[in-house]
Amino acid sequence: MSINLTDLNGHLFAQLERLSDKSQDQHELALEIDRTKAITQISEQIIKSSELKLQAAKLVANNGGANYKDLLPEHVKPFTGQLVSKVNNQTHTKEPKKVPDYAQGKMVQS
Repeated sequence: MSINLTDLNGHLFAQLERLSDKSQDQHELALEIDRTKAITQISEQIIKSSELKLQAAKLVANNGGANYKDLLPEHVKPFTGQLVSKVNNQTHTKEPKKVPDYAQGKMVQS
């Protein structure tokens, strides 16, 4: 099973909805509370792991290492210069428009 932080966020909000379900009896609610505690503990470890990977990539990048992208967490993608959006499960890419960089006297991506 592959999960990224976006998926994790979805799981956390789904669990919050289950906790808010007023049709549960006390036993079912107690089970959901226990499940929530377990999900929270695992989520904290996933987040800490991602933060550590990101810190390592920043350290390598800030010290001139060209392979910092290999150290990034799976869900973190370096900016490629393309704007990507998803609409109705279809991915659309668009090149950013060029704008003048008056300080350098050249065109740069916005």
